[in-house]
Amino acid sequence: MDYQGLYNRGLNRNYGVPTGVDEGGVAPLVVPKDGPGAGVYVPDCNECMAALGLPALSHLYECQDEGGNAVDSIGGINLAPAGNPTLPGYQASITDWVRKGLIFAQGNSSRFTMAAMFGPNPATESVLWLAYMRFNTVAATRQMGGIAMGSGGGRLQIRESTAGLAVLDVNGVTTNMTGQDHRGLVRPFALSISKPSNLCTLRTSMGVVTDATNGGSVADAECGVGSNPGGVTGSHEVVWLGIFRGAAADTAIAAGAGLLTSLGW
Repeated sequence: MDYQGLYNRGLNRNYGVPTGVDEGGVAPLVVPKDGPGAGVYVPDCNECMAALGLPALSHLYECQDEGGNAVDSIGGINLAPAGNPTLPGYQASITDWVRKGLIFAQGNSSRFTMAAMFGPNPATESVLWLAYMRFNTVAATRQMGGIAMGSGGGRLQIRESTAGLAVLDVNGVTTNMTGQDHRGLVRPFALSISKPSNLCTLRTSMGVVTDATNGGSVADAECGVGSNPGGVTGSHEVVWLGIFRGAAADTAIAAGAGLLTSLGW
């Protein structure tokens, strides 16, 4: 890691108490942290990712928006709000977190998404979608977001069961993370598809499930958080979302649980 190079880029990102300065008086890069005990990293740039020994993100949504689109601060492809009968909301207060979250109410199709052909294409490239998200109680199994959120087939998304289980949905074939109630706290949810094997994986800080059979049917579709256009979302909040693509996704996928531990989970 070229830490001197990070010093000399003139970033002067003073998010905490700097441990020192270089000879030019520039504070070293400090990766932002939040969550319980301020123990979770919330990178806001690819310099931060590099400082943590992680590959570069293609898209980054800090989810602190006060209205309008959820802004992509790296790739420039914003997530547009949509929903029926209500739109998603903004600036949710989250216990133990200073930052706010995007809000999704149960029982409607609220979402923030980018259109197919503009973002990652899981039919042709490896993709890893990583969200810091809080599950709340749902009345039935509901959609929470994902890489391919089409209203037809070819989906790759996350659902929540009534027991708070994280559910991997690959083109309608679901796999539950049995015995792991994810409700109540913000947790990391890493959803991925690896090319050319088409292995689909859902990993959280509580466990992992995979689907090695159905990934070949995943298609390019809307990508983001919430439900697909014809679906129903559950009650949840999202405080950070990053998306890796291509070779960077391959590296992040290969890290396994190490990706989450590197981020403080």
